[in-house]
Amino acid sequence: MLGHRFAGKGSDLRPTDLDMPVECSSCHSNAPHSNSSINKHTARVACQTCHIPIYAKNASDSIADEATEINRSWQAGSEHSTPPLHPVLSKANYIKPRYKFWDRFSTNYLLGDVAHLDPETGAYATSRPQGDVNDGKLYPFKYKTSDYPLRTASQELIALDTSVFFVTADANAATRAGLVNMGYSASDAYQWVTTDTYQLLNHQVSPKGQALQCTDCHFNKNRMDLQGTLGYAPLQPKSTCASACHSSSKANEWTFGSWSQFTERHNKHVNEKRVACSKCHGFNR
Repeated sequence: MLGHRFAGKGSDLRPTDLDMPVECSSCHSNAPHSNSSINKHTARVACQTCHIPIYAKNASDSIADEATEINRSWQAGSEHSTPPLHPVLSKANYIKPRYKFWDRFSTNYLLGDVAHLDPETGAYATSRPQGDVNDGKLYPFKYKTSDYPLRTASQELIALDTSVFFVTADANAATRAGLVNMGYSASDAYQWVTTDTYQLLNHQVSPKGQALQCTDCHFNKNRMDLQGTLGYAPLQPKSTCASACHSSSKANEWTFGSWSQFTERHNKHVNEKRVACSKCHGFNR
């Protein structure tokens, strides 16, 4: 830590934070597993992805509730009866992360920016990890939402004046004061919208016996959609293997029913035959 500035860069930190990399490999090796197939994942899958399967776990050594904020509502009034009044927070425990490819750069909303609606989430983005299957590494993220005022004419998010809200719990009065602070008229039209943010998960690493297993991510969509939103979908149906590369007798090689069958056939194509990813998928490495 240098002058109260923490070394490291999270997905939602601002440009004034340091960008010094702090990785698990700073203390552990780049190949910490005895299983070579798992070690191959470390180039494209962050350690946190497998070793933080859930977050906001309650600690066994404390009666405190380690629930984390998942939504903040300014319009709902206040959780306190006397000042300082605060927006109503919705919290939860034992939450499954959301997964994104991250290239260690992020897009963050700054005061005065035009706000943009994310069609994937239906909310106005305030923090987004950049990167995709081509250039990023897969990380787990906390996802949370909030209601927030948006100035209609300029499509800017309005910085609520918390000095007003903490005394009155009046979201509209705090919004009007925020407009004035930003140099606009208090009478300008605005609307309430939903904003959201992704925050990198680094804490609450689980014991290694609770780490994700192969089938937690492959062959099902309960945790993540590898072949959908994350970009691993084949360019063509498996049935085209017969006509594109193989004889009909070989086409059934990709009709597998176990993880061992998948890894054997995938590794044969990648390691033995040296087939490029882009031959079958929409990305290349």
